Amino acid sequence: MNLFIKIEQDVAVGYPLIESNLRYLFPDLPTGFLRAEVVNPLGYAPYTQVQKPVSEDLTKEYVEGTSVKNIDDFYVQTWEEQDKVFASEEDKAKAVVQTTENRLESIRLIRNNLLEQTDKYALQDLVMTDEMVTYRQALRDLPEAVDVSNPQYPISPIQPQNDINL
Repeated sequence: MNLFIKIEQDVAVGYPLIESNLRYLFPDLPTGFLRAEVVNPLGYAPYTQVQKPVSEDLTKEYVEGTSVKNIDDFYVQTWEEQDKVFASEEDKAKAVVQTTENRLESIRLIRNNLLEQTDKYALQDLVMTDEMVTYRQALRDLPEAVDVSNPQYPISPIQPQNDINL
């Protein structure tokens, strides 16, 4: 669906219109795809909506920011993260606890996957190197010894570097 937004002094204002509404406002528009050079003189520009992100931090929320103009003369919706307003300090404390629990669960899932990748080195017919023993122990210790907002995973001795981004 093609969307268009009203532009005043290079700033997107109001709500986006679908193409049929724009054609209703301007019945003399040419048929076919409406490019920026056709609608810009009318005070409109093509508009791209972006899905609202969801913050993993339950004490934050996203609010619509100012639309920005991209290189193709499209205006693109933006989102800004801000502190969420809570009805009470108790509600905020619950959100902090839940955020921490969610992050720890995510860390555990990644940790379990990394351990599973090295399980073959723990079989009875193989002798684990000291580095592998240390690595696997560091993974097991991870949930208790980690900054949940910025977890650092140990580097596997069998791979040059674990490139894990949360």
